Amino acid sequence: MLFLVHLAGVVEPLELQYLFKDQKVDLLCASVGTGGALMGTLSGLNVSGLFPKTVALEPSESPLLTTGKGGPHKVEGIGVGFYPPFLDDQKVDDILAIDQDEAFEMRDILLPDLLQQNLVAHPQF
Repeated sequence: MLFLVHLAGVVEPLELQYLFKDQKVDLLCASVGTGGALMGTLSGLNVSGLFPKTVALEPSESPLLTTGKGGPHKVEGIGVGFYPPFLDDQKVDDILAIDQDEAFEMRDILLPDLLQQNLVAHPQF
């Protein structure tokens, strides 16, 4: 089963065990500001025995992680123009630059279903 999840903050391993009981988490995908939410969530998943592919997202309008050059964009809290201090490159499988307008459109499509399933989607991206 494929899960596209972003939990807003560090989640306790016991909470993750309950949330994903008898399920497999294939993919952890999150937009990156400081990298703390992505790394904290990944750490909690790992402690719970879950080891998903991990993908960091940044706006293609400010692709600092993928090209080394930041820039202005409309997504608050991510792509902040400096390297995320809590992002551990060794634990991230991929970094993708996503067009902000396409991201906003996909958020609007996915959000109602994610909320209905009690999964949390990043509000800005």
